[in-house]
Amino acid sequence: RYGRDRGRVLFVVSTSVSKRAHIRHRIKRRLDEWARSRRSVVKAIGRDFTVLVSRDSAQLSAHDLRNRAEDMLGRISSLRH
Repeated sequence: RYGRDRGRVLFVVSTSVSKRAHIRHRIKRRLDEWARSRRSVVKAIGRDFTVLVSRDSAQLSAHDLRNRAEDMLGRISSLRH
C-alpha cells in the first residue's frame, strides 16, 4: 500500500523444513533477529521480499544460518543495480 515502509522481510518456514513447530519457530526467530540487525541495509534495498527457508536449514547452526542470510542479502542487493 502507498505510504507504508518498504524494505520488509517475510520468512516462510514450512512444515517441510521440520514437522516440529519449536524448530521452525527457532529458525524464524533467528532470522528475524538477523533482519532486525540488518534493518538499514534491508530498507536501503527499498523493496519487500519473501524468503522461503530451505529444508536443510533445520540442521544449520545459528552462525551458518546468519551466513546464509548474509549471502542472500548480498545477492538481492546486487540485483537492484
